Amino acid sequence: MIEEIYGIKYELPEKPKLIEIGNSELDKEDQYFRLTQLPEYLRDVEFDDNGNAIYNEQQEEFIVKEIKRINEGYWFFNYGEPTYITGLHYFYLNYWTLEDGSKPDYREVDRRWFYYQDHCETLNHCFGIVRIKKRREGATSQATCYLVWKSITKKKSFCGIVSKTGKDASDAFIYMVMNGYRSLPVYLKPRAEDEDTKTELVFGKRKAER
Repeated sequence: MIEEIYGIKYELPEKPKLIEIGNSELDKEDQYFRLTQLPEYLRDVEFDDNGNAIYNEQQEEFIVKEIKRINEGYWFFNYGEPTYITGLHYFYLNYWTLEDGSKPDYREVDRRWFYYQDHCETLNHCFGIVRIKKRREGATSQATCYLVWKSITKKKSFCGIVSKTGKDASDAFIYMVMNGYRSLPVYLKPRAEDEDTKTELVFGKRKAER
């Protein structure tokens, strides 16, 4: 299936069986994007002596399914229409926390934008996107979410922020990147060298205290 968007042709992945599409068990009028709720059995995770999470079989099954969705995307019925969102879009809606503490809303215009971004990611000759938009559209939130998503899903990722002033870039990092990172569940939150940093987020083992 091909969807034309902003001058490009975006090829959607193969549609799964109807029973495997989210909301398939609901009536048409009740079919819309719903957040994936964190199960009770994942609210109390045990850790070993090194601070690594220990998951049981039930917990691992849920985690594997979620990681697949944030990498490969997600299909759901939207008022009777099978609808695909990219892995980044799924991560943004389910796991990203905005600077005011709220969760993003599902918007069709965002679905199309994430298609466009996903398409550009596959182009070897594309080195970036110039996005023309109005204020309060959520572009900065989506861009900072992308930095964290790419950092935790792609090996050896180096991401940065450029803005009109150094303070603007710093504020985006402190209030958006770090706020979103700290709010992630443990299974999507790589260990950072310093969770209180105001300059850079480095994933790796924390330095041992002396």
